[in-house]
Amino acid sequence: MWYQAVLVTFAGMLLLPYQAQAVLPPELVVSAGAQMVGIFSLVAALVVSVVTSIGVVYLAWYQRFKKWSVYIAFGFLVLALFVSNVVYLVLLYQTKSVPTQNQYPEQEYLPPPAGSDAESACSTCAFYKDSITLFIPDAKNPTVVELDLNRRQEPDTTFSHYYFLNGVIDGETLDNYIQFKAANSDLNQSAFLPQISRTEPVDGSVRAKYSGELETGVVGRIEFTTDKLLADFTTRNTPDYTQFQSPTKAELTIAGEKKTAFALVESLHSNDYQKHIFFDGYNSLKSQTHQFVLWDEVGNFYMIDDSEVFSDTPAYPPHSWLLYKNAAQGTVKKGFVTSIFELSKDSWRIAVPDFNNGTIEVRSINEYKTNANGRSRYVVVGRVTDDEGIRDISGVLRIVK
Repeated sequence: MWYQAVLVTFAGMLLLPYQAQAVLPPELVVSAGAQMVGIFSLVAALVVSVVTSIGVVYLAWYQRFKKWSVYIAFGFLVLALFVSNVVYLVLLYQTKSVPTQNQYPEQEYLPPPAGSDAESACSTCAFYKDSITLFIPDAKNPTVVELDLNRRQEPDTTFSHYYFLNGVIDGETLDNYIQFKAANSDLNQSAFLPQISRTEPVDGSVRAKYSGELETGVVGRIEFTTDKLLADFTTRNTPDYTQFQSPTKAELTIAGEKKTAFALVESLHSNDYQKHIFFDGYNSLKSQTHQFVLWDEVGNFYMIDDSEVFSDTPAYPPHSWLLYKNAAQGTVKKGFVTSIFELSKDSWRIAVPDFNNGTIEVRSINEYKTNANGRSRYVVVGRVTDDEGIRDISGVLRIVK
């Protein structure tokens, strides 16, 4: 019987080790090599015994159950199919259960589908965008908060609101998106934006202030208030399309701790978004944009926006524009010439000749956003070299493909 064979085999296992080990007389000097040979013999004997035992047990069980082998194999097949279907259904349920709040649209501004009635009916509809970038430099643990607030007018005169929150705090990534409709273009509260306001100055000037609260979900609630804006740069200036940038500072409260951050506020409004924002060829545009938002160690502000265009899109030609603000003097400059070299997959050199013959070299220390639609964002650090010397510099890089 099979169990007799097993007993015989295990008896052999018990005897073999003692046969392989000889007890040497005390007067003999055993070399290290001889000891190793003895150990190897013991291990080899144990391995052979175990393999033999498994073989004997397998043969015995096979002889006993071979007439059931077809049924056993079929049972395993049915079990595998059942388990795989259960796993598939569980994964499908989990996928459908994921909330859509954090699922980003393929395009940032969400135009209506090409050729739709909404598109033709909204040839003179308005579009508004407010972007707030907050940055606290730190070589090891930088803080970035980016808030993009888009509002697009619909044919029924209501507004679709599309809000984005991105950034990194204490190594934790911020990544939220929400959309909703409202009767007007006023900034509204939302799931991750429980409070937001723009305070206009009483004298009617551009010196507005933004304040708000953010529910991050990773570091608790953040409160922020910008300094008064000066609208230092106007980069679009037509009656139907206006855009300006205001570098300033902001006060942040994170987990009860107050901090001072560099800030950039960008505002855009258009009364004909189909012509200026969602221009002809927008859906088929092939381009790559590098946008650097940087501050050096003395607080000077740099913004470099360079776009290469690879498609035949007359409404969106290749372009470069650069902004610079001297922190000590308050003076501003614009430039339209730059060269960006990718030194490696995570380092870049930027020529800014209009800004004191400057050259900037930076490297990525944190990639806090990567999307399938080609939008990536990085925290970068490095140095700027110009006519005034060498200074540390850091900030944000946005790449859009």
